[in-house]
Amino acid sequence: MKGSRLVMILVAGLAAMVGIAAVAGAATLFWILGVYADPAGFVSSPPFQLQGSGYALTAPLDLTGFRNIESTADGTLGTLRIGISDTGNGPVFIGVASRTDAETYLGGVPLDRVSGLGISPWTVSTKSVAGTRSPEQPESQQFWTEWTSGPGTRTLVWPIRPGNWELVVMNADASPGISLETRLAIHSGALPIAAFGIGGFGVLLMGAAVMLLYAALRPTRELVARRLPEAVRGAYPLRLEASLERPAGRLLWLVKWLLVIPHLLALCLLWTASALATFAAGVAILFTGRYPRPIFDFNVGVLRWQWRVAYYSVGAFATDEYPPFSLEAEPSYPATLEVEYPEHLSRGLVLVKSWLLAIPHYLVLGILSGGWILGWDSWRTMVSGGLIGLLALVAVITLAVSGRYPSGLFDLLMGLNRWVFRVLAYALLMTDEYPPFRLEMGGEDPPSPEPSAPEPARPHAGEPL
Repeated sequence: MKGSRLVMILVAGLAAMVGIAAVAGAATLFWILGVYADPAGFVSSPPFQLQGSGYALTAPLDLTGFRNIESTADGTLGTLRIGISDTGNGPVFIGVASRTDAETYLGGVPLDRVSGLGISPWTVSTKSVAGTRSPEQPESQQFWTEWTSGPGTRTLVWPIRPGNWELVVMNADASPGISLETRLAIHSGALPIAAFGIGGFGVLLMGAAVMLLYAALRPTRELVARRLPEAVRGAYPLRLEASLERPAGRLLWLVKWLLVIPHLLALCLLWTASALATFAAGVAILFTGRYPRPIFDFNVGVLRWQWRVAYYSVGAFATDEYPPFSLEAEPSYPATLEVEYPEHLSRGLVLVKSWLLAIPHYLVLGILSGGWILGWDSWRTMVSGGLIGLLALVAVITLAVSGRYPSGLFDLLMGLNRWVFRVLAYALLMTDEYPPFRLEMGGEDPPSPEPSAPEPARPHAGEPL
């Protein structure tokens, strides 16, 4: 595969990744609008707790990026409604001020600053800010844009305007220790528009990714002339092998975590593109019973790339030869992978293979490999190695101490990796043959058993031999 095609695939993977994230974000926003919106159009949260040990609890509201956006006739971005109920500490104060005024008022005061807001369940995470002085009572200050104070439940309604603001919650008497029940609500006509815009942008990116993948994987004379060689038939359609002829050195494994970062970034994009291409292949199999050969060859290339990087790093640490940035077969590399192309696939199985039938294997491999299969997340794939990563670490520590890679561990690691990649090929719809629940250890993939020769027919009585 030419470098230009590989670049197109990587760009397609990036576009698909951003597009999927945008569509997911739009779907989440629509879900929030549908679940939490009241008849007045306010998206309301359920009650949640605000707690802090300092004199104030603050939340930054940086809206400077919206200065040129006016979603309503009065120039506001919407309306924020905050309801707060004291839980026995007395009257409460809540106000909104410019960031500069709030920091001047609370400078040197021990407080808690909101650092994150969680949804479903609604939670607030805070970060403590140290200080040495006590603040004056907040009601005596003249800089508040909007504020309310008193016992019981208080509600602040703030027309959201562009700018850099600070939301401040305190006890009305400026005493330390905050424990309040809070409910947030926001009303903005821009939210549905933003959801549609984000979703539309994501769909456009995914469409662009599909077009790029089609352009990169479409059959050409060059590709047809350079068909990948047929895999040597083994006991399973996927054949995974490696050798210790060029074993790893004693210390390079200490920095391989850094050396493989470029490969991890590429694999993130490749697996995203592979997921998109596999979906298209599934549709083709459903109607034709055949796996489109360009997509099949691409997915084989992704598996090869993944295996070479795994063999170099956390999958075995068994070589110091840096993996090539290539989807093609590299016979000179000590780790190889081939998959036999199926002439026909079941149309019915394509609907249940990767998400239902493979679940038992996912559960086993979640323990063996620490989540290689769960989620198409190549970064997590390479960082969390599970049992495979632990055994590879034991092997490479043994190598560092004794100078020899333990052959028994090598054979076991090969069996575990072989199991992982067989399930990967099955999940990618590349075969109908269910992966076996067994370890086939060793550097060479075991071949199919030779068919037994037919027993010669015995002559009838009276016939010449």
